[in-house]
Amino acid sequence: MVAGLAAAAALAGPIAASAAPVSGGSLLSDETFSGATVPDARWIGLGDSCLTAATPGSAPPAGVSNLSGCSKVQDSVTNMGSGSDGYLQLTDNSGSASAATVLDRAFPSSAGLEMTFDQYQYASSGTGFGPADGIGFFLTDGAYTLTQAGPSGGSLGYASINSDAGIPHGYLGLGFDVFGNYENQPYVGTSCPAQNSSSPSSPSTANSVGLRGPGDGTDGYCLIASAPYASLQNAPASAPGGARGTPQRVTVTVSPTTPSDPYPTVTASINGVQVLQATMTTPVPATLKLGFAASTGSGHEVHMIRNVAVSSIDPLGSIDLTKTVDHSDATGTSQTVFTEGDEVPYSFLVTNTGAEALSNVTVTDPKISSISCPATTLQPANSFTCTGTYGPLTASDVASGTFTNTATATGVDTDNTTHTSTSTADVATYRSAPLEIDKRLTGTAASAVDPSTSFTVDYSYPAGAYVPAPSAASGAPSTYPAGSGTLSVHPGGSAISSSRIPEGAVVTLSEATPATVTGATWDAPSFSQNPVTIGSDAPTTVTLTNQITGDPGSVTWSKTDSDTGALLSGSVWSLTGPDGFSATIADNGSHDANPTAGDLEVDGLPWGQYTLLETTPPSGYAVSATTHTFTIGSAALTVSLGAITNSLAPVPAPSPTAVGPGAAVNTGGAAAGSTAPWLWGGLLAAGAVGIAAATIVVVRATRRHDS
Repeated sequence: MVAGLAAAAALAGPIAASAAPVSGGSLLSDETFSGATVPDARWIGLGDSCLTAATPGSAPPAGVSNLSGCSKVQDSVTNMGSGSDGYLQLTDNSGSASAATVLDRAFPSSAGLEMTFDQYQYASSGTGFGPADGIGFFLTDGAYTLTQAGPSGGSLGYASINSDAGIPHGYLGLGFDVFGNYENQPYVGTSCPAQNSSSPSSPSTANSVGLRGPGDGTDGYCLIASAPYASLQNAPASAPGGARGTPQRVTVTVSPTTPSDPYPTVTASINGVQVLQATMTTPVPATLKLGFAASTGSGHEVHMIRNVAVSSIDPLGSIDLTKTVDHSDATGTSQTVFTEGDEVPYSFLVTNTGAEALSNVTVTDPKISSISCPATTLQPANSFTCTGTYGPLTASDVASGTFTNTATATGVDTDNTTHTSTSTADVATYRSAPLEIDKRLTGTAASAVDPSTSFTVDYSYPAGAYVPAPSAASGAPSTYPAGSGTLSVHPGGSAISSSRIPEGAVVTLSEATPATVTGATWDAPSFSQNPVTIGSDAPTTVTLTNQITGDPGSVTWSKTDSDTGALLSGSVWSLTGPDGFSATIADNGSHDANPTAGDLEVDGLPWGQYTLLETTPPSGYAVSATTHTFTIGSAALTVSLGAITNSLAPVPAPSPTAVGPGAAVNTGGAAAGSTAPWLWGGLLAAGAVGIAAATIVVVRATRRHDS
């Protein structure tokens, strides 16, 4: 600690009043940072930021800001623990320090904003680098949560630098730059065109004030204007060493805007003298939030803030309502343009801009049935935010490119007078429709695919222009980004819809290779349209056909004797199958692929169920009346029916031969007119001569019997 620091006297005299607006507008916020605590918990201290009037190491009580006592005090002021004459210290005079303090409270911007604060930068590093870096003041889109600053160093907590992204959703940043790198571009503002010919690591202009424009991530934050300032160094009388002088009162104004002219003029003044002025080229958000940042490196100095006040430029009524799309972390959305089916979350910023407390504060909206507010009373120069959601948006809501509705806030003052404010929010919209995929299966192997099987369809489309195009005043982008998605579809089921795709987008479709089916081959997918242009009136349905063809199958069988198992040749068969298939199979003839007589094989069979029936048996055998059915498919490409047997055909019995008129054959005891079984057996076994001889024997026997 610098000698004499602890014994130095506190800053004498009263703190300069900050509550009176320079412009005569309505006071919106006032914080001196002179006490041991900051009552508004929406002030958030980050990094080394602290309150010099708080006891070092002390913790703030519940319900107030997290800002507490300072643990680093090199060359700092000496009123630690006094509790009534303090400062917001961003950094002390030590190297490699960084700090920020942000106010996560939104202020309406259309009536203009005037922000005043006292800034102190003093002491020097003594290392040859000189004092560094400076104090950054920034404004961000008030619809978003503000709980962090941008990177430290030359960006002064606002812009992108090196590979580090800048503050999210920044609108403008003012650098009160002692060292000079804030103006060095694209060292700061990495996506911006070069502003000078110096190397990226060299400083630009020490003791200057620079204005940078909107940015998010690594895009934007480009330098709009800069101006030198004789000396940004000054110090409170209580600070040890350094150049002491009167506080440097900074005034930043953002001029009022109208729907037809949403581009404000930004003016920065120090001690009542204008330093720079420039008109923004991006519409101002409906609400803004603010913050401060500072850092040191090898060069360092003390950075402190005091007496921060915010007011409107044009006077407001006793209550003010500003309705916007809600982008907060807790209840908001990242969308900035909406389409049919979307829900729109809104925030309703209610500010007491009068001199009296308000009670019975309510917010109503004819299109939103339920609006939630954190309280029903509101003190002067204070505000709270209510939330509510509309949706889903209909086709008529989005047809014109803008969805508009108006909310009303009311509050009652201590004289029982009701005060009212209305606010209209315009939401950028675009027309869209989903893409539908209707999956179909064809081919000989289609029946082998389970209907619940999933097929993966990928779709993608390039960036394009929204239809209708959002107005520039909405702040929404005019083009939609490239998009893609994946759908799981099933054959024979209902069409599957994608998420909504902007009208006019040209969508390209592709299908992942389907799962392998044993014994079958997938043909290339066939889309009824590809690419396909999205319309807005109805879903665009694309039929996706997959043909799956079964590999040809075969069937084998043998024709054998039922008693001996010997192969029998010469059979003929009828084979019928799916889709009208019909063929005649002849052993060692048409359609038989097996050269061995009695073994048959039919190849090249499409998938399906078949019926095989013998039509002509081998010579001397009775035909087989058995019908044989089998199926060619994924489970069996080659089917074996085994041996199909035949029995000998019975020989037809000849008619008996008569000996003479009225003669009868004596069968030796058999009834007259019948033929003895043994005789037929002899006849079957004998030739023609034997038959004749047997006839003679019969005749003779008959004659002997007759005599």
